[in-house]
Amino acid sequence: MKPFNRLGWVVLGSLLLIPFLAPWIATHDPYLTSDQQFILPNVSHWFGTDYLGRDLYSRFLWGGQRTILVGLSSTLIAIGMGCLVGSLGTLTGPTVDLVFLAVFDTLASIPGILVSLLILTLFGNGISELVWATALPQIIPVAYVVRGAMSSSKRHEYVDASRALGASNLHIMWQHLLPSLLNILLAYSMSTMRYCLMMSTTVTFLGFGGEPGVADWGVMLAEARMAFRVAPWTSIPPGLGMLLWVMCLNYLAEYLGKPIAKLK
Repeated sequence: MKPFNRLGWVVLGSLLLIPFLAPWIATHDPYLTSDQQFILPNVSHWFGTDYLGRDLYSRFLWGGQRTILVGLSSTLIAIGMGCLVGSLGTLTGPTVDLVFLAVFDTLASIPGILVSLLILTLFGNGISELVWATALPQIIPVAYVVRGAMSSSKRHEYVDASRALGASNLHIMWQHLLPSLLNILLAYSMSTMRYCLMMSTTVTFLGFGGEPGVADWGVMLAEARMAFRVAPWTSIPPGLGMLLWVMCLNYLAEYLGKPIAKLK
């Protein structure tokens, strides 16, 4: 697949920014109900209305903002903690590394959706709980990637030279190893965010991670499912939004991964 041209980057940037323009381009209050239930898309309601008469266009924008912010926050947590956990075992010696690897294998065997639902059940359905419930299952996969990349990078001569000069493991990790992993982390972060978006949408679709009726793509899909036979168009905005975002993240992951492929 060829790299994006300028038009492709403009389209991609527009898709990424549209949900964050909700305060300026939304036409209605996303929580305002009316007696105009299941109105087809028209000039007043661009995407139609739902079962409570709420404007779907405005709910799509505000819901996308919430969904994307949860996915972005979860990705940052997963990448940060995954880098920390993955590098600790690699730099502290083979024995500790084997212990970390055994723990990684054990935790990786637990389904991510089970971890997310358990966290939300125990700690509540707030947005901060949703962020952590989405991020925690991805820490171990990120740690695997970091551990594998660092295991290769730490054999380089500049790492041995830095250690011979008295540099600490923390200095080596921060100054040498992590910068060498930047391209890998950027590419993998796109895949991580794709997972976080889909996981957060899944748990909100199941009724966790927010109050009933909150503007969120997962909640919108759950509400559209209940009325699909009557108003199937209500499922299109959140479903299409998720599809476009996943496609964009796939393109970004491939684009950022090209320099890595060239190095190999």
